[in-house]
Amino acid sequence: MTNVGSWLKTAGKGGFDLFLLKLTNRQIKGDKPILFATAALHGQELATSELLLRFAEKLVAEYNVDADSTWLLDHQEVHLLLIANPDGREKSQPGYWVRKNVDLRFCSNKPKPASNNPGVDLNRNFSYKWGCCGGSSTTPCVDTFRGEKADAEPETGAIERYITGHFEKRERSRWKKKVIDDLPGLYLDIHSSGQLVLWPWGYNSSPAPNEQQFQTIGRKLAYFNKYTPQQSAQYTVNDGTATEFGYGEIGLVSLLIEVGTHQQESCEYFH
Repeated sequence: MTNVGSWLKTAGKGGFDLFLLKLTNRQIKGDKPILFATAALHGQELATSELLLRFAEKLVAEYNVDADSTWLLDHQEVHLLLIANPDGREKSQPGYWVRKNVDLRFCSNKPKPASNNPGVDLNRNFSYKWGCCGGSSTTPCVDTFRGEKADAEPETGAIERYITGHFEKRERSRWKKKVIDDLPGLYLDIHSSGQLVLWPWGYNSSPAPNEQQFQTIGRKLAYFNKYTPQQSAQYTVNDGTATEFGYGEIGLVSLLIEVGTHQQESCEYFH
């Protein structure tokens, strides 16, 4: 198949960019809803990048063979950020446990930073409800360290700007009246592990304005692989996360999926 794939760049701060794979049939024009998915925001979660890559390969291989794959590429845009935390991923591939982004300004004992736990938990550094509610840490050497300020890490900033640049921002007065069903697009943040489908809110146990609709979407996604669908705070309290930003800031349908049974599950085996 031709005219289906291309690479995009995020608009990061200070010249920092992340590359995304964009899949769509470019011969069919018009405004198309976007499925945006990120993987490896936590470096040690190895299988998440492989999962998105196999999804891309499946879509292309099954075009004009499978009706669902053909429809997705003809009438949607699929944007896949295969590795959202390049430094953490690189450090984790030999078998190290590196959740954060290896920002050596924090918890680094140079010249041997590997003996410590440097960096920032990128999924606690997003600006929406950053540091609000006990769902992250102010201690630099802790795995859930949220950074010195919101949206300060280049990876986080690049993803935030990508979301706000590619999705229509809806007025909170509208999406808080439960009109999420007419919002184009979907954001999925892929993590491991736990076999869960999670939706906002994570920063507290109060139901989101669109709780019933999130339940419907979450249960549909969980049905096929028997995952557990639930509100994020029921799993663990968290603040400053990517999906909270997507939903809380612009009203984008945003869910986090915890795949598999082990955070460093082999890329050859995950479910």
